[in-house]
Amino acid sequence: MIMKRFTLLITACLLATISFAQTGATNTARTSSPNIEIAPIPDQTFTGSAIAPEPIIRFGTLTLKKDTDYTLTYANNINVGTATVTITGKGNFNNTQTVNFKIVPMSLGGRGATPAPKADTRPAN
Repeated sequence: MIMKRFTLLITACLLATISFAQTGATNTARTSSPNIEIAPIPDQTFTGSAIAPEPIIRFGTLTLKKDTDYTLTYANNINVGTATVTITGKGNFNNTQTVNFKIVPMSLGGRGATPAPKADTRPAN
């Protein structure tokens, strides 16, 4: 019985057509199969370095694994603005989808910014 269910799951995976399609205003993408979902990538705070968030990609209840089921390629992911991550499927998941995410400025004096530690101005003993 377990082997039959496993075989059906593998067959469903092999037959699934992964055709990513970005939705309008959000950065959630879905495939033509209702079982595939890419979670939205939250806004990222500018750091001055490349930012590479890893989206969560699910096939039904299964979370797909980076470098096993897909690879990621980033563009425009250093400066404030719109960055992209291209998700390229591997194996049973063979299509490509580009998803946008935002890099937002660091807030000075507000949330998201950590003040620099104060220098010790005491004379050395």
